[in-house]
Amino acid sequence: MAPSWRNGIAIGVDDTRLFYETCSKGVPLVLCDGLFCNGHVWKYFISRFCDTNQLIHWHYPGHGKSASPKSTADLSIRRLGQDLCRVLDAVQLDSAVLVGHSLGVQVSLETAYRFPDRVNGLILICGAPGKVVQTFHDSRLMEAILPLLGMGTRFVPRQLSSLWRIMPVNLIVNLVKQSDEIARRLINMEDLKPYFEGMVQTDINIATRILEQANYHDMLPNLHEIVAPTLVIAGNKDRFTPSYRSREMAEKLPNAVLRISEEGTHSLPLEQPDLVNLAIARFLEELQIDQRL
Repeated sequence: MAPSWRNGIAIGVDDTRLFYETCSKGVPLVLCDGLFCNGHVWKYFISRFCDTNQLIHWHYPGHGKSASPKSTADLSIRRLGQDLCRVLDAVQLDSAVLVGHSLGVQVSLETAYRFPDRVNGLILICGAPGKVVQTFHDSRLMEAILPLLGMGTRFVPRQLSSLWRIMPVNLIVNLVKQSDEIARRLINMEDLKPYFEGMVQTDINIATRILEQANYHDMLPNLHEIVAPTLVIAGNKDRFTPSYRSREMAEKLPNAVLRISEEGTHSLPLEQPDLVNLAIARFLEELQIDQRL
């Protein structure tokens, strides 16, 4: 049975209207997406936990159903952490477990560092603590491309946006299907298509600014101060955020456990949902036991 969602609007730090949806009851879990995403990766997570937990899924500024920010001057990870707290306020929650994928890992860590009283636990999936562009594909290619995209957002934003929105989704899906970016044997490509459909609808100018800030952002020196119980999940074949970054993150977080899928890529929650959901379910059970003691 599909979950019954209740939609709402939170007011972000610059009065940007932020879309969120929430369902069910129980231990609250806030879902923090990756860049260009508006929920595709949580498909099997939601079906597993919608009956036992309160799920809160929100869209970043300029993503999905959220409004574009009134100013792009501050699209930092710190700002997104503040926006997350505004979402918690809108849902009338003092605190929650944060579940982040990709960019959502940085947003979750930033929130736990700046606002520790609002975070009961962290579930960090296929992400890194910062400077993600520098280790993308273990290459400097994206680091070289990013400044060019940045120039486009500043000098020809309308033209860049127009070109971005006409990218052929089916062609992209077919190219990815033939690549090593996904575990082809494990994933249903229909599960991945919504990502690309949402990607081309996202404002490339806003997404580029966020990506620039994600590359400046680095929580690595502060991980030892984040004491929230943490589950780190990684795919050993992840080329977006290599698994050694997850290992390093887990080692530096005081209360973290690490789970690695040998075959998983950056789309691990769609490739091996049973494995991911089992690890999360066990973590949440232990978390509730610890909080009762």
